[in-house]
Amino acid sequence: DYNRPRTHRCLCYTPAPNDWRDMTATAPRVGARIPVYNEEHVLEQSVRALAAHLEGLPFDWRIVVADNASTDATLVVAQRVAADMGRVSVVHLNQ
Repeated sequence: DYNRPRTHRCLCYTPAPNDWRDMTATAPRVGARIPVYNEEHVLEQSVRALAAHLEGLPFDWRIVVADNASTDATLVVAQRVAADMGRVSVVHLNQ
């Protein structure tokens, strides 16, 4: 029911600065999927910004760029970024 008020609970753990890296062995895994279409001019900057943000968190993470049949050089840019960054992969959809 969309008219019903929603309540959200957030259980947050704020570790001391030295605790962040100690948590990585048991930390949850996070997968970020980015659907893109004709994003050649902003894709690399966006993926690198997301990766920089994720790097500071206590998660094992991966980024998957899903190219939705772009007609520009989005796929080439995505593949180049994936080759340069070990935690990034690319999926190309033909349609």
